[in-house]
Amino acid sequence: MITFSLVHLMLAMLALASLVFEFWCIKGVIIDSGLNRAAKFFWIAVVLLFPTLGGVAWLIRTYRLGAVDESAY
Repeated sequence: MITFSLVHLMLAMLALASLVFEFWCIKGVIIDSGLNRAAKFFWIAVVLLFPTLGGVAWLIRTYRLGAVDESAY
């Protein structure tokens, strides 16, 4: 019989949160009108290759430049 402990549940929730964060960052890259195609491709590659660090880097870049359009989210 397979038993799941609280640790397994927490790890699954963390993995799900990471996946949601990654997709949210990719969506932000796609809808950013200030980027050309090459820059979008670069940021999507960074977010996909380094999910957590790439997403954090994208958020820092976005909020530092003030390029956030809250109505788009």
